[in-house]
Amino acid sequence: MTELKIRKLEYLSPSDLDPDPRNPRKHSRPQVRAVARSIKLLGFNAPILVDQYRQVITGHCRTP
Repeated sequence: MTELKIRKLEYLSPSDLDPDPRNPRKHSRPQVRAVARSIKLLGFNAPILVDQYRQVITGHCRTP
């Protein structure tokens, strides 16, 4: 039997999030700026995913 997982949408400050120390990707300042410009221009519809401890699972580049 599969376990029911509860998901919810929350708006959090980037300072409330912890990056995953095992994340192998490191983004340079220019890459982060390029992503920020893209979000300002086009918006985005893929939220940052975090676990129950507010550790980032995916979306690290959007949380400089």
